[in-house]
Amino acid sequence: MSHTVTINDPHQPDAMPMWESFDHATAEDAYRAAQTHIEAARPDDRIVDQGHGVYEVWTAAGDRPATQFATIVIAPSDHLHADPARGTQKADNA
Repeated sequence: MSHTVTINDPHQPDAMPMWESFDHATAEDAYRAAQTHIEAARPDDRIVDQGHGVYEVWTAAGDRPATQFATIVIAPSDHLHADPARGTQKADNA
């Protein structure tokens, strides 16, 4: 099984994701990918664990109060993976 991580705008839940990353071996790997992306793009933002693979990204601009900028969602996926040893693809649940 692999994991997908998506960063969404919490104020526009039906909009396209702001960022996505696929095919992570574990949920922890997916989280690290999102964390690295957030730290590179917005180093002062804070990630808050909401449980069950959902994280909020909060930002503060100067003296203004913190506001939620994004939501990170980590979910299992049914991606097909290349199996280099066999030269084939296999499903995550195979």
